[in-house]
Amino acid sequence: MKDHAILKEKMDKLINIMLVDGVQPSDLADNIFQKPYKKITIINKKDFFYLDLVFEEDIDDKIVKTTLRYTYNNDKKLIRIELINGKTKKVEWDRDSTVTQLIREIINILNTDKNNQRVLDFINSLPEYWQQKFSCQKVA
Repeated sequence: MKDHAILKEKMDKLINIMLVDGVQPSDLADNIFQKPYKKITIINKKDFFYLDLVFEEDIDDKIVKTTLRYTYNNDKKLIRIELINGKTKKVEWDRDSTVTQLIREIINILNTDKNNQRVLDFINSLPEYWQQKFSCQKVA
């Protein structure tokens, strides 16, 4: 029963991330009216759009400029958020990694009862891109 609750939670998260595009640039642009935000830049590069949101924060009594870079694909889906602090760049969130992790966790839960058909049915219910990515796990 515990696995069922965990499975439902993971499935709900997966469905949500696949259905929701993520915060949109127009919503982020409103942040410029808040005090710590200093600059917003939007760049269109071929298949991706980047929105850099620059703000200042107090770290150890020093004012530090920090950039949050939001990356979107042509479908207006948020695909990554990076924190850029000087020369340091850290991925805060990545759609592909998050979906991959959730799918792996769901497959692992479904595999606990050794029912390969459930795993196969789940993989076949995914969008084609994800089916192809996980097709090797159909015969777990």
